[in-house]
Amino acid sequence: MKKNLVKADCSGKNKTTIPLIPGNVANLSLAKNRIQRVDNGAFKYNSQLLYLDLSENDINLLNSKSFQGVSKLETLIMNKNNFSSTVSQSKVVFEPLVSLRYLDMKNNSNNCFAFNISFLTNLHTLKMDFVDGETYFGKEFEALRNLTNLDFSGYSGRCLIKVLTPGTFENFPYVQFLDLSKCRINVIHRGTFKHLRYLKFLDLSDNRCLKFTGCINITYDLQSTSIRVLRLNKIHQTFALNTELFKCHLQNLRETKITEIHLDSNRLQLVEQGALSMLPKTMKKLSIADNQFTYGEYIQDIFSVTVHEVNISYMGMSHYLKDKDEQCDAISSETPSCGREPHIYQPSIQEIKSVDPFKLIMMTNQNHFCSLIN
Repeated sequence: MKKNLVKADCSGKNKTTIPLIPGNVANLSLAKNRIQRVDNGAFKYNSQLLYLDLSENDINLLNSKSFQGVSKLETLIMNKNNFSSTVSQSKVVFEPLVSLRYLDMKNNSNNCFAFNISFLTNLHTLKMDFVDGETYFGKEFEALRNLTNLDFSGYSGRCLIKVLTPGTFENFPYVQFLDLSKCRINVIHRGTFKHLRYLKFLDLSDNRCLKFTGCINITYDLQSTSIRVLRLNKIHQTFALNTELFKCHLQNLRETKITEIHLDSNRLQLVEQGALSMLPKTMKKLSIADNQFTYGEYIQDIFSVTVHEVNISYMGMSHYLKDKDEQCDAISSETPSCGREPHIYQPSIQEIKSVDPFKLIMMTNQNHFCSLIN
């Protein structure tokens, strides 16, 4: 009976195999052990199991009947293992998991996503690594009509996607929450997000090669979505020169119902006059913390912004030299420009470390001196 169901915590017990688990266990953690494989029938007596944590092991083999008997399982956490393209002997390994709603496969050493997850029609949240040349989202993903949360963030896993195209997420039409933070994205083509009509939350933070010019394609696509929260924190290099936000970066948001925009840590110094008027009336929160704002004509536009909360903390904050710049090596001729960005010299981290600050004045425009020593 349900009242007799128990929780079993077997984490950190130095186990190398999965032990026989009593049939009344509903919540089971085998995390932080030394398990290398999940044998056939490992959980065949655990029909009441709802939650299973196999994270932080060394699992390198799953069998076709590894999850036989756990048809009620709702949460499966398998991050930080040793999955590869040969981890499964059968593409039907997840077939018994008809009730699964949450699957975390992140931070594995070589995650070619070879599993067929089209059986997981109740899946709500998918967390996995996303690496160019290793990850492919085929037509089978279209069957996941309940999949609304996609987390590819490099903060908690491996994410390396240099270029996003209209085909990248075409088989995820029902996604509402998409986390692409710290994925080392260089270019986002127009149309990448356009078909995600239910998209409400988009996080592209810490993709430092995007810059504000990359925002134009993003905001253009968001007109066709249900966007409410947009996070564009740190999409500029930490030690680049200061930046300016132009009207063309925001104008496509006027017809959306967005409520939150986050532009923290972008070395923002100026805003083009009239740019803030491009924000829709539905705006409730604007976060522009850790920037370098100076006085300008845009100040008078602030009073026309109808937001309930503005975060302007940590202005002019210094940064550690250990926060290395991101290498940018993908160039697209399609990336639009406002036609206003000046061509300016950008010193490297090595130059900032080795050159006396006063000598740097001779290498760049004196007006940008403050941005160089921050």
